[in-house]
Amino acid sequence: MFPGKQGGLFILGSTAYAAVKAVNIKPGETLIVSGAAGVVGSIAVQLAKKQGAKVVGLASEPYHQWLKDHGIRPLAYGDDNEVIIKAALNGKKADAFIDTSGKGYVELTIKLGIPADRIDTVIDFEAAGKYKVKTDGSSAAGTLQVLEGLARMVNWRSLSRKLIL
Repeated sequence: MFPGKQGGLFILGSTAYAAVKAVNIKPGETLIVSGAAGVVGSIAVQLAKKQGAKVVGLASEPYHQWLKDHGIRPLAYGDDNEVIIKAALNGKKADAFIDTSGKGYVELTIKLGIPADRIDTVIDFEAAGKYKVKTDGSSAAGTLQVLEGLARMVNWRSLSRKLIL
């Protein structure tokens, strides 16, 4: 563990952990994460992948290789994210969505037909209230047990430190 970084891992990691838990992802299901290469999103995609999910990550193109290296299907942000996501899903529907970047993703996710109880935003609380989606973040998973589990994954190199710390 990097000295002085445990606090960051606790807040960011517990936020990602809570978001993944909130959407109740199961093996084989498809999860989309906005901000997939950000500090919370990068942990969320790894945790979901470890649970056996098919993960699609919305991120800027410079981070696509990192996502691919972690088994995540990268998608670039664009002018029409609805079209981009639908094309990537190839006629199928995603099962869950985690929003770590705001920017209208809660409303878009509702349009895509993902049930509100399978959507979690850690940033767009106004949309969460409007559409009755989840807002589980660090306060929902801020326990010593979660921190210890995340720290073990980092130390065992089963959770990448490249983007998160």
